[in-house]
Amino acid sequence: MRPLHLYGRDSDLSDTISGLLAQEGPEPPSQRRIAARLRTSPGTLAHEYGNRAGMLRRAAVVVAGDHDHDWYERARLAADRGGGLAALLPRTSEEWQHEVTWRTWCTVAVGRPAVAMALAAGHIGERRAVGGVLDIRLGGLEETAGHHAALVDLATAALVGLITRGTAPDVDTPWSPAGAAGQRLPGAEHLSLLARLEEQVRAEVAS
Repeated sequence: MRPLHLYGRDSDLSDTISGLLAQEGPEPPSQRRIAARLRTSPGTLAHEYGNRAGMLRRAAVVVAGDHDHDWYERARLAADRGGGLAALLPRTSEEWQHEVTWRTWCTVAVGRPAVAMALAAGHIGERRAVGGVLDIRLGGLEETAGHHAALVDLATAALVGLITRGTAPDVDTPWSPAGAAGQRLPGAEHLSLLARLEEQVRAEVAS
């Protein structure tokens, strides 16, 4: 959940578009549909944001900030509790719903460079959270010259892959809100994978 001081017109727009995407699928809603949900006129939105592309870009900036904040909070809790990479996995229904929303926006960004650029801060936030957890878990990964970037990239890809697998709808089932919101908690084998990955990183750092 975003900090209270970041609520405003752009966050209202972002929440509205995200809600419509959750209900209707990953095709961005029309400007008229967005205006109706916000209880304003399409002309007012056009005056503030230009066209639908401008609305998507501004909303994506908020979504990326939310994602960065969400992963920061998970990394902070992981540090407080002494947890490893597994502590960055979503646990609550709110965290899982956030990840579903994020994956949907990543789909929206395909073929829309401005939206993809706006979401970049969220991807950076994922990587920063993973790097922070590994630094604490392994005793100063940042100080290991020549290894840090590649190891954090590997760990981030593994973790994001597990979350994406958990939020993706069944490929044999048509998209539906219920299917997209289904929570698939990682099994023991996935948690074991993260533990083995940490051991691999530890071995690389020690070598």
